[in-house]
Amino acid sequence: MDGTEDKNKMMPRGSMSACADGRPDPTAWQQNELLSYKLAILSRLLERGSESRLARKFGLWLTDCRVLGHLAAKSPRTVRDLAEDMVMDKAPVSRSASRLVEKGLLTREADPADGRSAMFQLTAEGRRVAGSIMKNAQDGQSKYLQRLDPKECWQLLEAIDKLLRYAKTELPIESSR
Repeated sequence: MDGTEDKNKMMPRGSMSACADGRPDPTAWQQNELLSYKLAILSRLLERGSESRLARKFGLWLTDCRVLGHLAAKSPRTVRDLAEDMVMDKAPVSRSASRLVEKGLLTREADPADGRSAMFQLTAEGRRVAGSIMKNAQDGQSKYLQRLDPKECWQLLEAIDKLLRYAKTELPIESSR
């Protein structure tokens, strides 16, 4: 036994085309069968739902809410720190931070360690809004996770955490620019 039998049993049904003998045919993968593709589609669908809900309820973009969430967890932070944590380009994070300052949810101060950079921190109102957003996000997540039984839910969350750890430490990140 070379271990492929165990791996084949772990493949979700329909995730790969099969060979004549029933084993998965790795050469016949289609784009919509790739894990990265499925996760990207799921992410976009979840983000679209979140974006419209957050815009209606809070008048904020999804990136704004994520900036607030990151600053609620650790503050003050620079745009560079936030963008790195959020795995985003600095430009949209910077625009979001500026919007949030204009709305009175963040303060902006010069970074004492680097005069070219700014440090952002939640205002009292920003902290209140961030808490409301987190409650809203938890309620939304519960609706999705209710589709799974408790064991599936924990397995999914543990598997995602495992893949995130791998991606953050082992996959090469190359600039697209």
